[in-house]
Amino acid sequence: MQCPFCKGEIQEGAVKCKHCGSMLVPQGASSQGSVNLSPSASASVITDEEFSAFIGVNALKYIPKFKKFNIQGVDNFKATWNWAAFFFTPLWCLYRKLYLWALLSFIAVLILPLITNIVVGIAANFQYYTHAKKKISEVKTAVPNVTPSVLAEMGGVHGWVKGIGIAIIVIAILAIFLAIMIVYKSR
Repeated sequence: MQCPFCKGEIQEGAVKCKHCGSMLVPQGASSQGSVNLSPSASASVITDEEFSAFIGVNALKYIPKFKKFNIQGVDNFKATWNWAAFFFTPLWCLYRKLYLWALLSFIAVLILPLITNIVVGIAANFQYYTHAKKKISEVKTAVPNVTPSVLAEMGGVHGWVKGIGIAIIVIAILAIFLAIMIVYKSR
C-alpha cells in the first residue's frame, strides 16, 4: 500500500503514514483523516486530499500542522513556526493568496518590523489553515462535486511572487553596495 500524499510504502491497515505523518483515509471512510467544521453539512467536512489540492506546493508540510488546529471538530490556535512567513512576511502572504494579510503585514512591517515578523512566523500556519478551510467550504457549498483541479485553481500559490522577492533582494544588495561605495569615496 502507498501513502496518497508522499507515495511512501505503508503497512496495510495503518492509520498514519510513517514517512510524512499524514492521516490515511481507509476506503469507505471519508471522515477519517479529515477536518470536520460542523457535523451538520457534508460541505463542512474537509479531507486531507482537499486540503492538499488547495495548498498545492508544500502540502505535505502544512497538513500535519493543520491537524494540530482542529481537535475533535473544534478549531483552536496552537503556536507553530513558519520560517518563510517570518523572513518574507508580506511576500509569503501574497504567495499563498492571503491578500488582506499581505497588505496588513506590509504596513505592520514598516512600523514594527521584527515584532511583526515574529508574530506572523508564529501565527501564519493557523491563518493559512482558516483561510484554506473557509475557501474550500465556500467552493464545496457552491459546487457539491468539486474536483481537485478547481481547489488547486482557487488555492495554490502565485509563482510570480518569487521573482518579486528575488528582485527586492537584488535591489537591496545593490543599494547597500552603492551606499558603502559612496561613504568610502567621501572619506
